[in-house]
Amino acid sequence: MEDEMAVPPGSMGTVDFIDDAGQIHMNWACGRSLALIPGVDSFSRLLAPKEKDGDAR
Repeated sequence: MEDEMAVPPGSMGTVDFIDDAGQIHMNWACGRSLALIPGVDSFSRLLAPKEKDGDAR
């Protein structure tokens, strides 16, 4: 069954927080907020510009 509330594939967002269950709560560029569930949802992490320069914070 397709999730009618799903964020479109390829969407980008910013991590807001990670809860006690390990869900990654996101603020999506499309204006939505929805959690990612590791092991269920497919996602990848992009490095922030400072991390690309070796200054990870």
